[in-house]
Amino acid sequence: MLVTDLIESKNNLYRVYVDEEYAFSLYNNELTRFHIKKDDTISLDLYTYILDNVIFRRAKERALFLLEKKPFSVFMMKNRLKENLYPESIIEQVIEFLERYRYLDDEMYIKMYVDTYESKKSKLRMIYDLSNKGISKDMILEYLDSRDYSEEICFEQQFSKYVMNKDLTDYKERQKVFRYFLRKGFSVTLIQKYIK
Repeated sequence: MLVTDLIESKNNLYRVYVDEEYAFSLYNNELTRFHIKKDDTISLDLYTYILDNVIFRRAKERALFLLEKKPFSVFMMKNRLKENLYPESIIEQVIEFLERYRYLDDEMYIKMYVDTYESKKSKLRMIYDLSNKGISKDMILEYLDSRDYSEEICFEQQFSKYVMNKDLTDYKERQKVFRYFLRKGFSVTLIQKYIK
């Protein structure tokens, strides 16, 4: 295996390319420690050791640090680790580790999200937001159906706050209110019922 390139990025971190493909990123002192230089060979044993003992550990620590700040779905965590230039094989190992110890659990993420936003967002909006976080629509609908979620109660709370001091006898004002709640994902029949 040949080290075909070393590209400096930030904070003394170098992207290491092996046989013309990105392999991993190492700090300058690690390059020295492992005797990695451009156009030198790297043994499979050393390559594997670096992945297993340096890169995996670093990726796992990064993921745990991110989870201290806020919860993530599996999809969100994968994307964040990709942004940090971790190899795909390492990302999969980290995800497996996080799921094994329940640091990452899409079902728990849905529960937490719905608990937080059920009185603020429509069902459609929550499905849309959670889908954008990489969670399957079937899993979201299954959870929403299993709980006693009432979109009308949520809508009623939002509606009473939004229309306070608004003249709903004015056609233009009613249209404005209608469009506002339609953009929020509430159904046309529900909006019309309350506007009347």
